[in-house]
Amino acid sequence: MLIPLYPLALHFGISAGSATLGILILCLLFLLGGMDLIIKSDRSGWLLFLLGLLLLTCQVSYPAAAEMMLFLPPIAINLLLSFIFARTLRKGSMPLISTFAQIAHGHKLDAIALHYTRTLTQVWLGMFVSFALLSLLLAIFAPLEIWSLFTNFIFYILMVLLFLIEYQVRIRHLSHLKHHGFVGSMRLIKKLNLHSLSK
Repeated sequence: MLIPLYPLALHFGISAGSATLGILILCLLFLLGGMDLIIKSDRSGWLLFLLGLLLLTCQVSYPAAAEMMLFLPPIAINLLLSFIFARTLRKGSMPLISTFAQIAHGHKLDAIALHYTRTLTQVWLGMFVSFALLSLLLAIFAPLEIWSLFTNFIFYILMVLLFLIEYQVRIRHLSHLKHHGFVGSMRLIKKLNLHSLSK
């Protein structure tokens, strides 16, 4: 519930001259996310929980250091997504979007659909790599407000635009398959475990 609020809170906080609200929401996301994983017996939850505590401590004792940590999530998230997509493009592996499409349609894809979904996996990989690199460059060289505008708004707008444009291309090139549309696809993605699909 807090995840969609984070980009808004952070950007408007920065625009108002204070990133404190964004930092506190990020702390809460780390702490709650860590606790959720710990309850599910996932040891990685402790790392997330400790990161939340570290960020909260920084905010209280060293606010400048806490603000520096705000630059990490866009870089880390896009690098993680890049890794997940890239590992499925290895020789002998099924591209992530090909796997997703097979699950969505309930049967194996034909050669045309396999080629299309492999290419689409490469396109999304390229976008995530570009976002990670741009996040780093903006963090180093751009004013904080410009960094925030890109990482909290423009990146998401570009992702939605890519999905919408790709959907129109998909309808033409894969007319023999059933298409779920934007809302249907989002529901399917929500039901699937991205990490498990990438194994």
